[in-house]
Amino acid sequence: MPELRFSYLNRPHVTLYSALAAGITTSAGGHYGFMSNYQKLPITFSSFQFTALGIRAGRDHLFGTFEAGIGIKGFASLGIGYAF
Repeated sequence: MPELRFSYLNRPHVTLYSALAAGITTSAGGHYGFMSNYQKLPITFSSFQFTALGIRAGRDHLFGTFEAGIGIKGFASLGIGYAF
């Protein structure tokens, strides 16, 4: 999903940011049919994520992230990353 990110604090080991992302998502969907003739139909829908507060902290290549917002990722998410 394309994301527009605005960083409002950039320090050597900490970045604070907000973000807005929008795109199209496809899922496996639900079942359709009668009795034993069930078929899975894909469902496509628009999706978004608004991150009110994002924090990225780390040293050199290894970093951790925390995001609080609303959308397809939920209300909060944690992550660990490595930049080559």
